[in-house]
Amino acid sequence: MNEHHSVVEYLSGPEELTRKELVWGIVREPAAPTCSHQAVVVRTVLALAPFVARHALGRVLVSPVDVVLDESKALVLQPDIV
Repeated sequence: MNEHHSVVEYLSGPEELTRKELVWGIVREPAAPTCSHQAVVVRTVLALAPFVARHALGRVLVSPVDVVLDESKALVLQPDIV
């Protein structure tokens, strides 16, 4: 049986190199993306980053970086691009 975790528990764990997400309290390890998927991510970042920088809109980040989408539902994902 899978152990349920809170967002605080999940985020206080050690930093790891493996991609992990918290989905409704359960830690999961998504499969690695395909090469064609990663190629789309790279093209998208290369298009977004200059625009974001030019207009001082913030930063463009790529996974792995935890994004808390819903703390009450223990939902923390690592989107490809933030």
